[in-house]
Amino acid sequence: MERTRFRSCDAISTAVEQSPTITQALLGVDDASIRQVVADNGRLPNLNLNAQMQYNGLEQGYGDSWQELAEAGFVNYLVGLSFSQPIGNRAPEANYRRALLQRSQAVLAYRSAVQNSIFFVKDALRGVDAQYRLIEQTRAYRLAQAENLRALLVDEQTIATLTPEFLALKFQRQQELASAQVQEIQSLVDYNNSIAQLWNAMGTGLQMNRVELQVSDPVESGQ
Repeated sequence: MERTRFRSCDAISTAVEQSPTITQALLGVDDASIRQVVADNGRLPNLNLNAQMQYNGLEQGYGDSWQELAEAGFVNYLVGLSFSQPIGNRAPEANYRRALLQRSQAVLAYRSAVQNSIFFVKDALRGVDAQYRLIEQTRAYRLAQAENLRALLVDEQTIATLTPEFLALKFQRQQELASAQVQEIQSLVDYNNSIAQLWNAMGTGLQMNRVELQVSDPVESGQ
């Protein structure tokens, strides 16, 4: 069986780029940064510009008043500025402090996600290497058991009568060969499972299985 080779640096860089856990943590940092900017803006004083315009009809008759409104004969304008600043500004300052702590927490979560991904990739790489070595060992064990059984079958052709002890030895070696074959097959299965676990740790499990995930944007789709 040809060995599938993986480079540690490539596997780690792929995990950092494509791991869903790291991507989710990075989105958390972006969200916390936006909240921090919003909270920082909330500490600023409020300065509002107010403008009003009113049309008046001052005639005594209903129709004449409407005509006067249409001609804009009497128009009132009002423009003003309103300024407000809470004393101590405690609530906005507290919100900003909380936003800072939330962003720090998001950064730590991102750092933890990267460290965990690197650990899982390295552990999966060690598992792949160990399982491949186990394939070689189980194959050598299976070949040894097959050779033992073959030698016994050669001796069987040269002896005149089969004793119960010889038959018991023959059955035992056949069982040992069957067990060695099962162990070799199981090692192949475990090797493939270890590769799948490595793909999972790298965040490429869907791509390796040719599964394409499409996420629609509700804004673009008009929903």
